[in-house]
Amino acid sequence: MTHGRILSHFNNRCGGNRMAIAERGSTSLLADKGDLRRLMAEQNKLMGVTRDPTATGERAQAMSLALGIRPEENSLSRGIIEMRDEG
Repeated sequence: MTHGRILSHFNNRCGGNRMAIAERGSTSLLADKGDLRRLMAEQNKLMGVTRDPTATGERAQAMSLALGIRPEENSLSRGIIEMRDEG
């Protein structure tokens, strides 16, 4: 999915053209981050995603190790790069 399609979806959900792709060289792709935050909060609620105030990087690493994920394999980074390169 391209940024244009994503932003088009956000525009439709937010009731207008409140967000747009910034010009090349700009540091931000979104014009109104408040709308994006509200949309993401709505989506998180619909999917049952909640904030865990006890979450830490160290705890995430320990959970990954317990699941047998080896940090030296960089499997998460590789997966992200592979998905990015598909589009």
